[in-house]
Amino acid sequence: MFKYILPVSALLAAPLAQSFEVKAGSWQFPHRISWQERESKKPDYVEGTEEMCVSRTAATDYAKSQAAELEADGCRIEGLQESGDTAGFRAACENRLTFRLSYQKLSDSRIRVKQIVANPQGNDYVVEGEMQHQNDDTGQCNG
Repeated sequence: MFKYILPVSALLAAPLAQSFEVKAGSWQFPHRISWQERESKKPDYVEGTEEMCVSRTAATDYAKSQAAELEADGCRIEGLQESGDTAGFRAACENRLTFRLSYQKLSDSRIRVKQIVANPQGNDYVVEGEMQHQNDDTGQCNG
């Protein structure tokens, strides 16, 4: 009877082990970084756009590849979750910064990103925006 528990458990767990796959290539990330001024408690922000390249390897599981980059920088990854069109994790880093990242796939070419960066001084920075796929060229990617 017990010899069937492991194979059945593996079959039940298989659908839960989804990867957060995205398109490889060039992406643009227009975003807003917001925070609250320490003395005045007044909210403030800056807007910008980042050009990014997602390699074919990173595209197969984008959230895991982002977590791996933070791990390589000395961060400990906690609570990596991927489910269909959403993914997220928390990273606690040696420099005492913590990151909470979440991704939501809006379409094959658009991903909503939210990142909260907390530092020991108590200021949180929130980065929010939508990544937009530009083209499939991976020539500028590392890895």
